[in-house]
Amino acid sequence: MARFTARIELILPQQGDYNILHDEMEHEGFTRTIIGDDGDEYHLPDAEYNKIGEFNKSDIMAAAKRAANNTARHFRILITEEIGGRSWYKKLVALNKKSTEAGLKIYTSSYELY
Repeated sequence: MARFTARIELILPQQGDYNILHDEMEHEGFTRTIIGDDGDEYHLPDAEYNKIGEFNKSDIMAAAKRAANNTARHFRILITEEIGGRSWYKKLVALNKKSTEAGLKIYTSSYELY
């Protein structure tokens, strides 16, 4: 079975456009998560989608284009196929209280998973 990642960037999105994209990508059979080697489910970065099955890159591109076309925005798509495994990295961070009160997100300490 082939494993693909689709990255879609909407050009000049308005509020709600990515929600439409997420719904449309789900309708096309994509997920926003992957399963790690540890068996846990991990959320992909924003606007990245996963699809596993008997597909080729053209199939995945066509499905992603159908979904993105329903946003009525210009868009860019990158499709990659897993060959030889995937690497996943997630860094969890704690926010500095003073920075969040000012509306800024400044990361002051971290916990890393690999």
